[in-house]
Amino acid sequence: MQAELSALHEAEARREDMQREETLIREEIADRKARLDTLELDGGKLRKRRDTLAETDDANCPTCGQPLTPEHRAEMVGQLDGELVAHRAEWVEAKARAAELDDRLKRHGRELKKLTATLAGMAKLQERAGHLSASAEAVAQAASRQAEDAQQLTP
Repeated sequence: MQAELSALHEAEARREDMQREETLIREEIADRKARLDTLELDGGKLRKRRDTLAETDDANCPTCGQPLTPEHRAEMVGQLDGELVAHRAEWVEAKARAAELDDRLKRHGRELKKLTATLAGMAKLQERAGHLSASAEAVAQAASRQAEDAQQLTP
């Protein structure tokens, strides 16, 4: 009985640890999703800037109004292409991490559900242990009284 209670207390401590960890995972997921939103917004702006610059034949830059030679335009488009590649790589990494965290959260949820089911019997087991302890105490007291009575009856 004590071993079962001890195991249940350990399971309860594990559940509390997992609940704290789940909170941290949820916070990181929220941060990662916010970062993904920002990356998508910034990526759209970069792409628009790059496309606007690449599609114009104007002598002035369409984004800043400064004079723009064809060579400088090509250089700027190349630079923006490089930024887009780096930006996409960061987005892919953030997306993969968000998916990994979502999977981890699902695993946590399943394990927490199992622990909660295991712990549902804890109250009954504690009540039973209390009754057994009280019964054992009553038996010990009765045995003590019986021994005293037997001692008084012997000459």
